[in-house]
Amino acid sequence: MARPIKKGLDYYPLDVDFLQDIKVRKIMRACGIQSITILISLLSSIYRDEGYYVGWDNDMTFLVADEVGASEGAVVEVVNKAVQVNFFNKNIFDEYKILTSKGIQKRFLEAVSRRKDINLILEYLLIDLDNDYINRVNVNINSINVNRSTQSKVKKSKVKKSKEYNNKKKDDCCDDFDNDLLNEEELSDTKKENFKVIANLYQKCGFTINGFTPEWIKQTLEQYGFEWFKNAILLAEKHDARSKSYVETILTNWNTNGGMDLGGKKKPQKPKGKKVQTQFHNFEQRTTKYSADELEAKVRKKFKNKISGM
Repeated sequence: MARPIKKGLDYYPLDVDFLQDIKVRKIMRACGIQSITILISLLSSIYRDEGYYVGWDNDMTFLVADEVGASEGAVVEVVNKAVQVNFFNKNIFDEYKILTSKGIQKRFLEAVSRRKDINLILEYLLIDLDNDYINRVNVNINSINVNRSTQSKVKKSKVKKSKEYNNKKKDDCCDDFDNDLLNEEELSDTKKENFKVIANLYQKCGFTINGFTPEWIKQTLEQYGFEWFKNAILLAEKHDARSKSYVETILTNWNTNGGMDLGGKKKPQKPKGKKVQTQFHNFEQRTTKYSADELEAKVRKKFKNKISGM
């Protein structure tokens, strides 16, 4: 089963003159200073989830109120005022009960211009892809699929209609990494391929990517090898713990225990990665190796004895 395509963003730009925007100032004057945190929470929900819109219902009202510590009534008041001053598009809000704007959609498309596929719902769009935007990002986007929403009537087919503006190219691992982050001269063909596969997997599993990620991937591949790194990412994703530190913890534990532990599967030998020497590398290792369960049992026993002796 294919993994779902990433929709939203990990971060989004906030204009330095955000508080000087006349629409924001009208909202703040009418709803108070707390309206700013409510607006930022709404924008974060939009960019994080679908990327260019968010559905507006009672659940979203509660989630925003709970996130910023405001009442649900205050959140509704801010949204109504934001729609009134056209911070969010009024026509789209009235017809589809979603929050979006032309500016939000432009910023989203600029942020995802290097993605292989971008899925958009035609009825929600406020920008003209043919003229306003598509010509400027044609170099980077392989295809944009514009879908009819489920609210529109489909007479002859249950499949959503779509428009493809460019031919879909062959799958490319590592779409969101700039080419200059991977020094082609320093790596062999195998290492380059391993880097691309790991980077693509890391991205598709939903991990956060930043400017330090490519170098970290190269160093981790060098130290632990391809198979270990790949399985550590998959295991972290399985446990819903998508963070670099969790992957590093898995790899460290496997290295300490002499092999991978994938739930009863055979443990392969340690990878032939680069051994990192410290000032203590000549000292004999005297610690006893324990599994996580054994360590927990020992800690519990020690704590119980300590309590009994008090």
